[in-house]
Amino acid sequence: MGKDYIGNQYYEIPAKPQEGKRKPTRWYDPPKGQDFQDPIPAEWEAWLRYRRTVPPTEEEVARNVALMQMKQANAAQIETKRLAEGGSLPSRPDKGADSFPSYPDLQPGEKPK
Repeated sequence: MGKDYIGNQYYEIPAKPQEGKRKPTRWYDPPKGQDFQDPIPAEWEAWLRYRRTVPPTEEEVARNVALMQMKQANAAQIETKRLAEGGSLPSRPDKGADSFPSYPDLQPGEKPK
């Protein structure tokens, strides 16, 4: 059926309603050296999971990749500007019971007023 920019090959065996096979069979083969745990483009995943009936075009995938790269560049610029203005890196949230908020007017076991 097609190939994506990562190198995955996509295939489809058409449905045969006369034989009781109502949906086509779809699968992909990753390039040599990669396994099936690597992410695949969202457009192709939607096609594999039958959320779309036609496979994505190369133009559609290229447009979405360009949009993704533009968003990443914009995010990097915003982050650089934030750090230059004296912003700090986000801190990791605490975990455990101490990370929950406490309210002095509400003690454990009491009902809210």
